[in-house]
This record gives sequence, structure tokens and C-alpha cells, in this order.
Amino acid sequence: MPFLETLGAAVQNAEAGPLWLCGGFTALLVGALFYGAQRSLNHARMMLNTPTALIRSAAQGYTELRGMAEMMAGDPIRVPASLRHCVWFKYKIEQYQESGHGRERRRDWVVVEHGTSDSLFNLTDTSGTCAVDPEGAEVHASQRDVWYGQSRVPGSFHAAGDNLVSRWFSGLGKTYRYTEHLIRPGDALYVIGQFTTHGGAHTAPLTHDHEVADRLRALKRNQAQLLREFDSNRDGHIDAAEWQAARTALEHEVREERAENPLPPAVDVIGRSADRRRPFVIAAGGEDRVVRRHRRLALLLVALGAPLGVLLLWCVMLRLA
Repeated sequence: MPFLETLGAAVQNAEAGPLWLCGGFTALLVGALFYGAQRSLNHARMMLNTPTALIRSAAQGYTELRGMAEMMAGDPIRVPASLRHCVWFKYKIEQYQESGHGRERRRDWVVVEHGTSDSLFNLTDTSGTCAVDPEGAEVHASQRDVWYGQSRVPGSFHAAGDNLVSRWFSGLGKTYRYTEHLIRPGDALYVIGQFTTHGGAHTAPLTHDHEVADRLRALKRNQAQLLREFDSNRDGHIDAAEWQAARTALEHEVREERAENPLPPAVDVIGRSADRRRPFVIAAGGEDRVVRRHRRLALLLVALGAPLGVLLLWCVMLRLA
């Protein structure tokens, strides 16, 4: 093959320094491609092997949930471009601009504004409600819209059609293009990530017994206060009965404080795991589409890395021969 013959001649005649530098860079690229493929397959396998839990009975830790997307109480989430209501968005505004001069002159779409929602929203199933923190998530939206206009602020949404031809005609003569990815309230939602309960008994700073023990240790270090409050016979020592009286008094004190300051209600939140090997995925619909996407990506990376790795090995063997 002419390509291999040319490459072989270049490898044999190249200086050692630049050749091995190029080979090292290629080896790193092959390694990165195979690492990406393995990571993508691991994510797909983890999503398939993690059982779906109900919010009410979900264990603390890495969890998979299914339910319906809902807005949280308070100000609604709106996409900055079209001002439509949603629970999550990603948007982009592009302007058709001219650059260069003469034969280098070209016109292309240039991004002038973009953004991604990081506001919390709710996932609700038959057992309860869980807040979803989308920061750092791999998000697959339920809706993608593209339309065109004459100003940077579109003001309203106008569908441009679902195929390339209709979008091309709708964009004729327009200088701005708007793209939005949305998850709408009521969409079926799949989420896999770190499930944590905040407030309630899960975040109580100390149990009753531990708190009493801590206060007893602090009181024991303050002998003056201990003798003043619990040395009933004034002999300068705390006997067993006086120590028990101190314990009883502190238990009563802890109970009264907890009665006056009840624990906040428990709030369930699912978000990104501290373990980067575990995917954090939010997908409208279900996991099947996400798993297929990860498998296709792994196949593509292997298809790129394998021939490149074989070619690198051939070049090394040819040079060392």
C-alpha cells in the first residue's frame, strides 16, 4: 500500500529524537482512547447493575431512582433565551459573523452566549420526593429546540422544524440562532448518583447518650464547677452518688434542650458522587438510551485506538529491525 510504504520510509529515515517523541505522543493517545472506552463501558455496566430504589426506602450512598420531574417551591426555573418553564436547561445563542479578508474571508456561527442550569429540582416517585442537584451531572434532556431570529434576545420560541431542510429555510436571512435543551415538569426521569439525607436524625450532631457523655467529660475537667454544683456534703470530693446525680441532671438538661429545638425535617438529595469512577447521570425517559450511547462511544474509541495501536507497533518494529 502506498501509504504504508511512504510511512515506512519516513520512519526508517527519521531522526531518533523526533521519532520517539512522536511515538510517545501516539502511545499516550492510544492509551487515552482505550481508557475512555473502558470508562464508558464501566459506566454502562454500573447503570445496568445498580437496582432501582424507592425514595422512601433508599439506602444512603450510590443509588438509582426513577420518577417524575417536578419544580421545587419558589421562583420557577426559566430558560434565559425563550423564558420557558423547565426543571433543567442548557442553551446557546449564536451569531452569524464574518471573519478574515479576501480569500481568507469566511462566515460562520459564533457562540455569543451560553449557560447551563444548576438549580435544584425534584424527582417524585410513588413513595416520596427527592431533590436533584444537577451540578456535575451528565444530563440527557427530553427536548431540543433550534430556531432563528434577528436579535440577540429572541423574546419567544418559534419552532424551526425537526429536519435539516426546514431549519435551513427558517434560518435564511437570520443573524442569530438559538438552541435549547430542556427537561420539562412531568417528564419521566432516571437519575443515578449519590443519595444523601440531610436533616432529621441523619444529621443529628450527637445521639442522646453521646451528648450526655461529652458534657460529663467537660464537667469533669472543670473541677470547681463540679464541686460547686454537685458536692452535696461539701467534703471536697465527688462520690458515686454525687456523680450519678450529675449524670441525671445533665440527661434532664439534654432532653429539655432537644424538646425546645427539634431536629429539622429530613430532606433527600441525590447528586454527584465523590468517587469519580461512578457516573452521575440525569436522563429524561430511562437508562436504555444512555447505556446505548456509552456503548457506542466505547466502540468508537476502540475502533480509533486499535488501528492506531497496531500502526504504532508496526512502526516501532520496523525501526528496531
